[in-house]
Amino acid sequence: MALQSIFHNYASRLPIGAQTDAAFKPGMVVTVGTSGEAKLLSSAGTTLPFGLVADTKGSMTPGAFVNRLSDMGDETRASGYVTVYHGGGEFYLDCNQDASDTSFETGDVIEDASPAIGSKLSPGTTAGTLVVNASATNPYTVGANCLVAVVVGVPEVGGSDAYKLQSGIPNVWEPGYDSDAPKKFVHVKLFV
Repeated sequence: MALQSIFHNYASRLPIGAQTDAAFKPGMVVTVGTSGEAKLLSSAGTTLPFGLVADTKGSMTPGAFVNRLSDMGDETRASGYVTVYHGGGEFYLDCNQDASDTSFETGDVIEDASPAIGSKLSPGTTAGTLVVNASATNPYTVGANCLVAVVVGVPEVGGSDAYKLQSGIPNVWEPGYDSDAPKKFVHVKLFV
């Protein structure tokens, strides 16, 4: 899962619009469309961000936990709605796995490999993602300089395991991740 909630203030249910990308992943940034539907937001967007997606809409991935196998990993299939966290909160969001990898990998929320504490995050060029942007100043700014979140910490595993979440059991990673290459996470404070 690309998003782990530490706490959230509000969770709203929005209908899913008929959009071509239609692959929401937890932690992706959305805006509200003209019909009230959730739409992925990019730096080229002309609307304000609304919040972070809490559900998966897409296909099943290896090792994923699903409530109903018949939904094939699409948590929005039965209702046509997606849960969106907004109004602040703190979350763990996942990062691009490899600093040398310039391509966006499905499921990554933050395009940068290891954002530093204090990094400001804005909408990325890939719809739904976030990028480090020192020029971000205000959550009520439209476009690339909108301040969506700030990195306030990294998981304290230490050493080469920094940025990686563990389950609380020593050397056991969060469910759904390959223990040889667990996902990288940062602790963020949400402003939208």
